Amino acid sequence: MGVLLNSPALHVGPMQEAFARAELPAFYEAGARAPHPAGRAFLLLLDCALEDVSASRFAEYLSLGETPSPEAPRASEGYVAPRRWEELIFDSEVIGGADRWERRLTLFAAELRAREKAAPDRTARERARRRREDLERLTRTALPLVARLARLPDAASWKSWAEALSDLARAALLHPEGVLGCLEETAPMGEVRRVTLEEVRASLSRRLAEVVRRSSGSRYGRIWVGPIEGARGLSFDVVAAPGLAEHVFPRVIREDPMLLDRRRKRLSSRLAVRGDRGREERLRLRLVVGAARRRLLLTYSNLNLAEGRSLAPSYYLAEAFRAGFGETPTLAAIKARASGRHSPVRPGTRAPKRPEAALDRREFALSRIADARDDALGRPEATGAAAWLLDDRRLARGLRFAFMRGSRSWTAADGFLTAAGSRPPPVLEAFRPDRRAWSATGLQSYAECPYRFFLKNLVRLRPVERPGALEMLDPLTRGSLLHEVFFHLGQRLRERGLMPLPKRSREAAFEEVRAVFNRVEHEYRERCAPPYRGIWDDQMDGILADLRGFVERLAGSGVTMQHNEFSFGLALRQPADPESTRDPALLPGPLKLHGSIDAVETRPDGGAQVTDYKTGKASLASVSGKEATFGGRGLQPLLYAHAWGAISGEEVAVGRLYYATVRGAYRETEVRTAGAEARSHLVRFVHILKEAILEARFPALPHPELSYPPCNYCDYLSVCGPAPARHKVEKRRSGAAIDAVQRIRRLP
Repeated sequence: MGVLLNSPALHVGPMQEAFARAELPAFYEAGARAPHPAGRAFLLLLDCALEDVSASRFAEYLSLGETPSPEAPRASEGYVAPRRWEELIFDSEVIGGADRWERRLTLFAAELRAREKAAPDRTARERARRRREDLERLTRTALPLVARLARLPDAASWKSWAEALSDLARAALLHPEGVLGCLEETAPMGEVRRVTLEEVRASLSRRLAEVVRRSSGSRYGRIWVGPIEGARGLSFDVVAAPGLAEHVFPRVIREDPMLLDRRRKRLSSRLAVRGDRGREERLRLRLVVGAARRRLLLTYSNLNLAEGRSLAPSYYLAEAFRAGFGETPTLAAIKARASGRHSPVRPGTRAPKRPEAALDRREFALSRIADARDDALGRPEATGAAAWLLDDRRLARGLRFAFMRGSRSWTAADGFLTAAGSRPPPVLEAFRPDRRAWSATGLQSYAECPYRFFLKNLVRLRPVERPGALEMLDPLTRGSLLHEVFFHLGQRLRERGLMPLPKRSREAAFEEVRAVFNRVEHEYRERCAPPYRGIWDDQMDGILADLRGFVERLAGSGVTMQHNEFSFGLALRQPADPESTRDPALLPGPLKLHGSIDAVETRPDGGAQVTDYKTGKASLASVSGKEATFGGRGLQPLLYAHAWGAISGEEVAVGRLYYATVRGAYRETEVRTAGAEARSHLVRFVHILKEAILEARFPALPHPELSYPPCNYCDYLSVCGPAPARHKVEKRRSGAAIDAVQRIRRLP
């Protein structure tokens, strides 16, 4: 039997997979093409070279398992290199560029050696040693390949390209045979001069995506699968030709829009026009029919699954019908002849109508579900026909959660871990505000969205970070850069006795700012590797303008910065104030707090104040003058003031949010933090939060007053579910269930 693929719409790869799943012996003739990891890996290497040795592209190449290095560890040795190598590439912030690859890997190796020496115990030391050894293996494997990619010319003759790429394939691929065969096929193009890497990649992309797979042994006794052109001179007892549908076989033949037929005829009689391509298509039909000795099976699809519309048989099928039965058929006659033999696929499901015709578990499950649905609609007594799905624990859990999300009552799928009246899990005791140290940002996230608070602070889910070349500064990087400049600026001004800063010393202070900024900017440029220097410089000029405005307002204000980046309850890190402490602060409530205060300052009247610098648009502004927590969304001034008071014994009169950029208009929002009233607001917040944690209630209710669509930029959107804007149903789900959230949002 032979199976011929008669259209570019039908590829050998899916047919091979179908025969393999059906456990049918098949023979794939030389020339039949199918997807192969080696071809995909080589294309990724070419993309890597085009993108200045991109780290992300190189990591994708590693993930395909085509790295032939003898350094690549095996699972039997107790570790898996590709996964760890990808992690190391991202952690070292290689990003791209051959020189940066070597520099960043060397610096990261030194950092890992320092971590290994400073490890507090044997377990941590062993973990650091394994990580360092993995980095050494990655370095020995990756740097030679990176050097090869960097040496590829910008343009060369095709012959030179073929030689260079053949050497690269032998060095970089575990199975280079298919790629080498593709390159050998391009030998007639050897005399073509000045071909760029982009042109090489475009020319080879189709061939490398489906490299040649040759079957070994004899084709007799097996199904032959191949393109129609590969069947020249062959004959089979039975031939099956799928896909004789409209616009599939024959293909739609159109003129070349770049060189129309009338111009082709004028230029040369050898240039093919539409009539020539039509005759070639008819020749392919003759090859199909002529290859069958006893039986010819022609099929067509009556449904276009991609576009969701019906298909009609092609006129080739009508011609075959007339040749075989001696009459010109109608569409009804073709359908009648095919009656009982039409495709058993269910429209819209890509699954067979009969479960026993399924080729894998996915098709079987889809078919059974469709049967159960139809039975339940037609016969109410047939309920429970899909209960077998619950045998799969993960699928059963997903189905139950999907059902609970749509129910009117609050459930575990909405962030309620326990049913009403039941005892909460004991593990939540460890998250009480007085038992573990919390950050101010983590605490205020409860008011923004309790479910995100739960995922981030209790479950501790973190989004996957993928370092890459930074074209535009994101808010987090911009804020980090400015905070580092503020820290070093405060130190420099104190060392030079310029605190408080008088107006006459503004220019001297700005020169200090410029010196600090140049050093910090150089470090961030190395870390972020901006691909467009002009865009980066424009953004840095904007930040320098922000800093000039900051100095202008600091001069003559009478404020003295005593400490910058004063951290408490955190491992000592840089940058940090030298007087920082490792112990968390114990606040009224009681509440354990850790964090870093941007600035501890002395006011002109001698009172103390703490400042939290904001580098974005002003989002929290005082309206009544009595705000303390801003409904739980602006806790830093209150928390940091009490933290400094607990650590130093000095009462802080004012805490403030300072929007220290042009975008924030240098606005200041002050909060009175001294006195019994401020203390009562803090104690009340801690008490409500403690109740919510111990009752295990974390409803998915984003704050409706956030200045941006609350769910659009959330890192946990994929976890929250397909309908994240559940805050819209807050009114119909009100009551004691969300009482803690509402009480915190009503705080002043």
